Amino acid sequence: MSDFPVYQPSGGSGDVQSAAGSSSWLVLVEYSNGGQAKPPTLIEQVGDAHADVESAIAAARQAASDFEPPDPFSPQGRRMFRTGDREFLTIIDGAMSTFHFITRVAEELGSS
Repeated sequence: MSDFPVYQPSGGSGDVQSAAGSSSWLVLVEYSNGGQAKPPTLIEQVGDAHADVESAIAAARQAASDFEPPDPFSPQGRRMFRTGDREFLTIIDGAMSTFHFITRVAEELGSS
């Protein structure tokens, strides 16, 4: 056992989900802002929050297939890859170059 105190949130058990009530799962898409625009990367929430991770994963897979980032201007095709339990990589081939975005499922833990 450690000599250091262990933080216990005000729910008692130390489990974030039980401390915060029920979990909220979000589908987030991260993509390039293009060119010299700032910030260089944007994160966008797709759809509403989900009560369970399984429905959020299904929505993320759909978003990986349907999401339309600002680039490329003239999409020619797209390839999707599952890169983790809750993550998808989509590569979009454009007429002049190739772009990609990442779709993730994230558990919202709260804000401050």
